[in-house]
Amino acid sequence: MTFMSLLKKFSVILVALLALGLTRVGIGYLTILIAIGIIMPLICGNKKSAIYTGVLYTTLSYLLSYPSSLFLIDYMPSSEIPISISSATVLSNIFLGWIIPVIIAVVICGISSVIGNIIKTQLLDKVVGKDDNEYYFDTSDDLNQFDTNSLNKNQKKELLYLTPIQKAKNRKNDDEDYK
Repeated sequence: MTFMSLLKKFSVILVALLALGLTRVGIGYLTILIAIGIIMPLICGNKKSAIYTGVLYTTLSYLLSYPSSLFLIDYMPSSEIPISISSATVLSNIFLGWIIPVIIAVVICGISSVIGNIIKTQLLDKVVGKDDNEYYFDTSDDLNQFDTNSLNKNQKKELLYLTPIQKAKNRKNDDEDYK
């Protein structure tokens, strides 16, 4: 395997980890999501990879930042305040704390991946050098059609089960018969 094929296979994970590192350096969350959306279509060639990378980045950053909020216990008052709370409430709050950034990441990475895909197609057009002097011809299928109404039931059934090669040989024989 070459390095580029490995990079395409693991690009979602690698870019998400790189984005986590850039977050720790101090680059903004939205800036990283936009960059993910633009860069991933250039690397992988599709828009889904940008969305997957954005969701993975958001999930990993949430998992890394959630335990840091538990350190705030040291700054809480020492007196006991009775609060009744259920585990379902805690789980729903944790889920909402995760799903809202994920939805934002999907929207931002989705929109910016469209921009990245446009940039990719523009770059490919310039690199490949598409020619505006291309010609296209319409072909008629008159030679390949014949009247199936004149065939009996068994002949129609046999015609259905012919392979394309057998059909081409039959057409060639029919053309030679007409000459």
